[in-house]
Amino acid sequence: LGQVVAAIFFLRWLNRAAHNVRAFHPGAVFEFTPGWAVGWWFVPFANLIKPLRATQEIWRASEPDCVKSDRSYLGAPVPGLMSTWWGAWIASGLLGNLSGRIEEPGPSATIGAIATCFTIVACIAVLRLMKDMGERQTECWRKIHEEPTLRSAMQHAAALPISP
Repeated sequence: LGQVVAAIFFLRWLNRAAHNVRAFHPGAVFEFTPGWAVGWWFVPFANLIKPLRATQEIWRASEPDCVKSDRSYLGAPVPGLMSTWWGAWIASGLLGNLSGRIEEPGPSATIGAIATCFTIVACIAVLRLMKDMGERQTECWRKIHEEPTLRSAMQHAAALPISP
């Protein structure tokens, strides 16, 4: 039950993060829609790589230095922690599946314990990534809302007193 609740919260967060990057890069074309950033988690075999690629795209598009650019975010690096998260997540799933298929209790329990260790690593890594991406997106929002626009400049100019 805990994993289901955590998955729901994570996928809602991922969907929101994917929506946010569209505001950071108006007019940009993304490989993954917010719906598919979540949907790929449920497609067999594609779920081994597509969710990672979608998360990497969201990370890159959350680069504060690339706000409002069309595609300059594509060259932004992703942290090594993302590979740690994904590798631990995949290893956890594979080992958990293997553990359930072994009939002997001893080896099954050992493999299950190793799978649990990988799950813990994946959880810690993804929580850190979520925190870091949240900070990046907050910085992007700050940049969008602090940069003067033509409209705000005109409003400011209209409010200035006319000097003789």
